[in-house]
Amino acid sequence: LNSIAVSDDGAMVVGTQSGGTVWGRFNGWAYPNAADGWGSFAAPDQYRFKMVDVSSEMSSDRWIPTGSRPSWYRIWAIDTTDGSVWYGDVTCTTKGQYGCTGMFGNGWWKPNTAKLSHLSVSANGRHLWGVQSWAGVWYLGDGLSGSTWTQVPAPSGITTISVSGDGSTVWATTSSGQIYQRPGDVT
Repeated sequence: LNSIAVSDDGAMVVGTQSGGTVWGRFNGWAYPNAADGWGSFAAPDQYRFKMVDVSSEMSSDRWIPTGSRPSWYRIWAIDTTDGSVWYGDVTCTTKGQYGCTGMFGNGWWKPNTAKLSHLSVSANGRHLWGVQSWAGVWYLGDGLSGSTWTQVPAPSGITTISVSGDGSTVWATTSSGQIYQRPGDVT
């Protein structure tokens, strides 16, 4: 895998490989339950993803199946070609045996026109931070479609970014190896 991310609860692991496929596993079980422990989440036809991150919680606007206690995940990804940002929603359950459903609805969704080289999402999915190599650091409040990206003043040369599980702290590195930290509040 080229990129790997783990949900805050430690149950969902997702990653990308050089061909752009997103792979995942839940509590050691694959989606779909593949023999090697990893299963793929199909990307939209023309897209191949280079980086992923995952949040453990989603907004409360989702229907929850009765008779199970599902774990909800939102997987965020960046396209290798144009840097566009995508997400897909997945639910996994321990009822009967471990297993995950496919992506909800049409699969992957493109929430807006953002183009990023790196991203990080908080555990609750409400704080999405991204880097554009040519235009600095960006923040997407509430991490949902319909939200607006806000450019955040930052030192030049930031290449990677990571937000804490609760969204309260953000860390970043530059191409020259410098490390920066800031509060997650952008108001």
